[in-house]
Amino acid sequence: GYRDRLFFTPGLRLDDSSAFGENLGREAYPRIMASYVISDEDWFEDFVPGTFVESLRLRAAWGKSGKQPASFAALKLLGPRRVTFRGEDVAGLSLVGPGNPGLKPERGQEVEAGFEVDLLDGRLGLDFTWFRQTTKDAIVGRRLAPSTGYSGPLVTNIGEVTNHGVELGLTAVVLNTRD
Repeated sequence: GYRDRLFFTPGLRLDDSSAFGENLGREAYPRIMASYVISDEDWFEDFVPGTFVESLRLRAAWGKSGKQPASFAALKLLGPRRVTFRGEDVAGLSLVGPGNPGLKPERGQEVEAGFEVDLLDGRLGLDFTWFRQTTKDAIVGRRLAPSTGYSGPLVTNIGEVTNHGVELGLTAVVLNTRD
């Protein structure tokens, strides 16, 4: 932080998961966040007449993230199954998951910006956030035809998903008594 008003928070996450198969190395997911309590500046009172603004904080963030599939999604799996053989129930095996050794991590990137303002001695608060998120190589379980013999899905990477929007939060102290 700088002068207890301006704050920067960098970060880095490293993943090296075997759930993606053996062809993938270490993945890095950086991030950075910043916030600025602009209402603490001396010139702010001259800029915003009156005292109805208790505090105003501007904030922004950018980062990447990843999602890994279930632990054994890259491997072909067999599962136990009770079968009838010559009129008796015996232990058997069934095909469960086909595995996908070419599976990649799901990668996301997001940017957001917004502000938080407290008004009227903290009786009214407004929180505004704009965001845009893009996810590449989304991990999904794709159902296979029953004729393959597998009862579980093929976990695979498909397409890209983008979502964006605005979040707005409003808080109010409607009643505040001594008791």
